[in-house]
Parts: sequence; structure tokens; C-alpha cells
Amino acid sequence: MNSIDFHFHHMRRILAAVLIVLAALGMPGSALAQTEIDITGGRVDPLPIAIAPFLAGGGAEESAATISAVVTNDLGRSGYFAPLDPATFIEQITCFDQTPNLASWKQVQAKALVTGQTFMAEIDTRLADKESILSLLVLRGEWDAQTARGYVTGSGNDISRGQTDMDTTTVRVRYDGPTQKFTGNFTAAPYASFALTRVNTDGFAESGGSFPATFDAHTHTAKESRLGLLTKFVAGPATTIRVTAEWIHRFDDAGDGLSGVSQTTSGAFAVAGLAPTKDQARFGFDIDHKLSADTLLNFSVHAAGFGQAHDVAGSLSLRRAF
Repeated sequence: MNSIDFHFHHMRRILAAVLIVLAALGMPGSALAQTEIDITGGRVDPLPIAIAPFLAGGGAEESAATISAVVTNDLGRSGYFAPLDPATFIEQITCFDQTPNLASWKQVQAKALVTGQTFMAEIDTRLADKESILSLLVLRGEWDAQTARGYVTGSGNDISRGQTDMDTTTVRVRYDGPTQKFTGNFTAAPYASFALTRVNTDGFAESGGSFPATFDAHTHTAKESRLGLLTKFVAGPATTIRVTAEWIHRFDDAGDGLSGVSQTTSGAFAVAGLAPTKDQARFGFDIDHKLSADTLLNFSVHAAGFGQAHDVAGSLSLRRAF
């Protein structure tokens, strides 16, 4: 059903909301103060950020690992954040409600911490033609962001700390059409889907420092459709090659941005929402190779070929059935 591919691509839309929250948390006025900016030299130093491996529920372990990787890669490519190597983490997050030991994260030079957990449920039904499949998928994610916003004052450097929670709910309906066989080893099948994602961000107030700020709650709803073709080539008894091509269209606009008030000056500020990529073409290439009856080696590359957001991502995974 290719559900993992859906999470992988769709999380980039959710990451737009995560990115604007993290980038705007440091705003007593209207500049990105989460990063360290040298006004004289025009230099922007990315903010060191720790992204803890996301927790999973409802059989979503593989999705949680994929989402953690997407969050890390997307924030790193933004230029505003420098994700830290998880191997250096002193504390391990084992529960979403766990209170982080800020001293441990400070020791690894983390200026912000993101944790999350995901839950997934999917129902599939085969239609009257015995080949087409209609599916309903629900993906729920919860996120927690701990921040230490550094900025320069007349007397030197200062820090204000904050914490906010986010939750995302995605409902997707997908139709997988009947498989068309062209040769003994080559098949193709069309698919179409529509997904609705709602992102809620809690309001919160910073504490400490010379210029703490209070941020308003924020909600955004994304509407996305996909039309694609999945082709499959059986290269041998143990090897299968899959190629996907799909067109993606977003029906929603930028929506409301973030807003709040400086606790020091009582001045209000607002950050414009991020406009989504309206139309985009994506391509995927996967190779599955069976090492044994219960072990599968997978190599995957996915890329945006057209549209405003160009990116390429790849993975190599080893899957074993128990």
C-alpha cells in the first residue's frame, strides 16, 4: 500500500509548521533570533538543535524512524539549524511526557530540543473488481519543543527559555487501481489520494532573560491530493525494482502565521505563514532484495523533479520479520 512513502513525503508539509515555530520562537520583534546573527558581517550561525528519536505507537515504529530522519534533514537544509549527532546524546527520551534534563542537553551544546511520538491506523478494503483497493489512513503525531533563545543586549548575550507542544492529525483516503501486466516481469498500477492535515500549536510564554516573549496558539489545515503511477519490475527471484511518479497539488494557502507580545516592551509582533508548494512532481526509485525468507534489504531514493521545493532523499534499510 506504500503507506510509508506517504508519511515520508507528507511530513515535509507538516515540517513547514514545525520549522516556522522553531524559527520564530526567538522573536521579541521581527527578526529570526533563534539563530545567532552577526549584523556587521552578514553572517548567520545555525542553531544547534537536538532531535530525539521519535516514539511510536500503533505499529508505527518504521514511520517514526522515517519521520525523525525527515525532521533532521529538513531542519538541517533550512540553514537556520544544525542538528546534532544522536550518538552524542547523554539522555535518552523513552516517554513523550518525560521532563528533559536540560543540563544534559546543554552539555552536548544543544540550544533547542525536539521530541515527538506518532500513532498510525489503516483500514484497507478490496473493491468489486477484486484488484482495486480503497484505504483509509489516520496518522497522529505529538511534538514537544524546548528552546533556549539567545540574543544580544546592550550589556552582552542573554537567553530566554520556552516550551511549546504541537499535535498533528492526518486523514488520508487512497485508491489503488488494478494492476496492468505488460510483460511477465513488468506491471503498472495507478493510484490517487486526498489527505487532510491539521496542525495545532499551543500558546506559551518564555521565562528568563531580558526580552522574553509570549506566543499565541496557532492552527493550520493543509489539503493535498496526489495522482500517481507505481511500476514494478521483477529482476530476479530475490530482487524487485519499483519506480513511482506522482503529481501533488495543495489546495490550502499560507494561512495565519505566528503572533505574540514582547513581555518587556508589550509590543505585538506577527510572523507571516509559510506558503505551500502548490504543484509538485515527485519520483521514487526502490530496490528490494531478499537476503533470506525473513530478511529484506531495501535501497530507496525519492526526489522532487518539478515545483518550488527541490529535494532528494535516500535510505538504505534492513528489515527482518519475527
